[in-house]
Amino acid sequence: MLYYIWGVTVGGFLQLIHPHKSGKVTVPYPRKELDPKTVKSIFHQAGLI
Repeated sequence: MLYYIWGVTVGGFLQLIHPHKSGKVTVPYPRKELDPKTVKSIFHQAGLI
């Protein structure tokens, strides 16, 4: 199952946690558009690629 829960806001970033996986996914916030490299990094942190 793929879902994350908002954990904490640190500076301009959200840190999301998964209820069954270890680690955190860090997402820049607030941003209207994300750089493609940032999106790839987010997917990598989430274990999707």
